[in-house]
Amino acid sequence: RGIIKTEWDKFVHHNEDDLVRLGILGAPLRDRGLINVTRLQQLHNGAIWQLGRRLMETEARLAIAESKLAALPA
Repeated sequence: RGIIKTEWDKFVHHNEDDLVRLGILGAPLRDRGLINVTRLQQLHNGAIWQLGRRLMETEARLAIAESKLAALPA
């Protein structure tokens, strides 16, 4: 009650062993494992970087497609 459930909650339960192995969770939730905020931020920063790179690559491909489309006869 009073807690908003998010996709993170589902992720933690489905990938709990991986989060413990990576040091993001100190122990399984049933053992009241704490969250290592530094490790979690490293995970988030890596994900943001990967997403940014993918976005830049998509933008470059879109620019090429737009220039080819503009070159087509009307």
